[in-house]
Amino acid sequence: ATGLETRQLAAVLKTLGTRIGMDSGMEATSSKTGLMYDVRMEEHKMELVSWHPEQPDRIRLPWEALKKSGYVKRCHIMQATPATQDEICMVHSQELYEELKTIPDKSWEELRAMSRKHEGVYFNKSTFSSAMLAVGGLLDLTEQVVSGKLKNGMALIRPPGHHADRGCCSGFCFFNNVAIAAQVAIEKMNVKRVLIVDWDIHHGNGTQRIFWNNNKVLLFSFHRYDNGNFYPSSPIAGCSYVGGEGALGYNMNMAWSNAIMGDAEYIAAINRVLLPVAYEFNPELVLISCGFDSAEGDPLGGFKVTPAGYAHMTHALSALADGKVVIALEGGYNLASVSASTCACVAALLGDPLPRVQSLVPNIEGTQCIEDLLRCMSKHWHSLQRPSNGCGCATPSQTTEQDSVVCSDIHVCGHLPPAMIQMLPPSFLPVVPIIKRKTFPIPDSVFRMPLVPWCQHVKDVQPLPPPTDLDMFQKCVVCSTNRDIWLCLICHHAYCGHLGSRHISDHQKDACHGMALSLSDPMVWCYTCSTYVVDDEMLGYLVFDAFKKRFAPLSEQCIVSS
Repeated sequence: ATGLETRQLAAVLKTLGTRIGMDSGMEATSSKTGLMYDVRMEEHKMELVSWHPEQPDRIRLPWEALKKSGYVKRCHIMQATPATQDEICMVHSQELYEELKTIPDKSWEELRAMSRKHEGVYFNKSTFSSAMLAVGGLLDLTEQVVSGKLKNGMALIRPPGHHADRGCCSGFCFFNNVAIAAQVAIEKMNVKRVLIVDWDIHHGNGTQRIFWNNNKVLLFSFHRYDNGNFYPSSPIAGCSYVGGEGALGYNMNMAWSNAIMGDAEYIAAINRVLLPVAYEFNPELVLISCGFDSAEGDPLGGFKVTPAGYAHMTHALSALADGKVVIALEGGYNLASVSASTCACVAALLGDPLPRVQSLVPNIEGTQCIEDLLRCMSKHWHSLQRPSNGCGCATPSQTTEQDSVVCSDIHVCGHLPPAMIQMLPPSFLPVVPIIKRKTFPIPDSVFRMPLVPWCQHVKDVQPLPPPTDLDMFQKCVVCSTNRDIWLCLICHHAYCGHLGSRHISDHQKDACHGMALSLSDPMVWCYTCSTYVVDDEMLGYLVFDAFKKRFAPLSEQCIVSS
C-alpha cells in the first residue's frame, strides 16, 4: 500500500472507533516492538509527603534506561489515548467510575477521606486522568499487537492495576489495566482466548475475582504467599483456588511459601506447569502483569528474580499466540531493579540473545510448591496428567472428581515424582534432612527503601512490648478475623485492614490513631498521611523485630544444601 492509502485506511479505522497508534506509517511497524510511555502518567503522585513507593520515577527512570541502552530507537514509540467510560465499565462498576471521575473537583480533605474509604491508595488531582491514560495506553498497544501492526510490546504505565476489583480500589491500584485490556480484546478485537501471566510479587486478587467464572481467560499468577501471610493475605491466593463454575482450571496460583524464590524456581514453574497448559489452551493473546517487586533488591518483595530471569520468562511466553505478547508494568519499587528488568524484557521482545541465568536448579521448597499446584491442576488439564508416580499413591487424575470450585487434592501424595527428583542435585538424594538455620536470613532488601523521616505522626508512636511478648498472630478485636491484621502503634490494639471490613480505618477515624504496623508484611503505615513510614531511627527496630518474629518460624522448616 502507498503512504496515502495507509493514511486513508488509518482515518477510516479511527472513524470506526478502532484504536490506532501515533505513526500513520503502519507498514513499517509490523515487525517492530512497541513501547508505550506517556509523561502525563507521572502527574499521579503523593504530594503531601516527600516519598512513596508508588512514585513517578517508577516509569521515568526505566524510560531513561531504555533510551540510554538504545532500545527506544529500535522500537515503535506510542503515547496514550485516555480510555473511555465504556471501556472502563466493561470490567468495573459504573459507581466506581463515577466516584473516581469526581477526583479533580475534590478538595484535599475530601481526597483524604476518599483514600480512607479504599484500601492502600492515595489520591491527588491527577489520579483519575493518569489512571485513564494507563488503561488507554495499554489498550492502544494491545490493539496494535492484536491487529498485527506491531509484533509485541511493553507498556510503561502507572498507576498499576491488578489489585483493583470491580467496585473498589486497592493496593496502589485504581482501574485494573490488564483485566480491561483482556476484556476489550475479547469483546472488541475478536480475540477468543487470552492468557494473563501475573508475576508481580503480590497476588492479583482483583484480576482473579474479575475472571473467576470466565473460561476465555486463563490466569496464571506467580506470587509470594507464605501460607496466606503475605499481602494481600487472602486464602484465595492459594493453589487450591482453581476457578469458578464453568471455568475450573482457568485460575492457576503459583503460590510460593517457606523460602526466598528466584530465577530457578520461576523458570521451573513455567516449564513444568505454565507452558504445558498454555499450549493446550492455545491463547490468541498473552498479557503479562509485569510486577518487578519479585526482583532482587525490591524493598517490599524480598525475592531474588534477576533481569536475566525476566528475560527468559518473556522469551518463553513469546512462543505463544504467534508472538502476540503485551507486557504491562504493575509493581516494582527498587528503581534500579525496575530499570534493569525493563531493559531485559524489552531486549527479549526484540529477539536479542538471552543473558545467562546463574542457576536452573530450584530449591526444595519451590519444587514442593510446584508439585502442590500440579496436584490441583492435573485433573483439569490433559497436558498435566501423568501415570502413577512410582510411590504407590494415586495421582490426582485417578481420584474422585469433586464438585467444589476449590481443589481438595493437595494432600493426595506427599512424595515428589521422578520428574521433580531429576531436577534436584545429587546432594539432595535420596533423603534430605531438615536443618535448622542458625540465624534467620532477613533480606537486606527490606531496608533498601529511602529512610527519610518525613511523617510528623511518628512522634505519636507508643513503645511496644519486647519482641518476646509481641503476638504477631493476633486477631481483629472487632470481627476476630486473622487476615491482614494491623497493630495500632498508639493503643496497641489489633484491627483488620481486609477489603470487606477495614476496621483499622474505622479505628483511625474514631480514635485519631494514625500509625499502624502491618503484621503481614510487616510495614508501618500512617493512615493520616496515607503513606508508608520508613523513619529508620524511630521505626526501624519495629520493622526488624516484627519481620523476624513473623517469619522466623518459617525459616526453621527450610531445607538447606551445603
